Amino acid sequence: GELGLEADLASLGSVPPDALLFAENTGVLVAEVAEVDRTRFQALFAGLPCVEIGRVTARPHLVLRSGANVLARAEVASMKGAWKGTLAHA
Repeated sequence: GELGLEADLASLGSVPPDALLFAENTGVLVAEVAEVDRTRFQALFAGLPCVEIGRVTARPHLVLRSGANVLARAEVASMKGAWKGTLAHA
């Protein structure tokens, strides 16, 4: 479905948010984990750097924060339209 995401990048350390969002790194994994599997997932990564940065939301919007500072806010439908519109012209 068209779900949303609310994420706070502050927990990832002192790296500037733009570097976090646009850097490519083979050592980074982003995973979506169901709440019922959260404890088991965390146990799999025990002893490794693993940080929860946000939650999937029923409201179809994306909100990226760094602490109290909102970095980006967008509706999923708007992002989907921009993405599909670009692909149609490729």
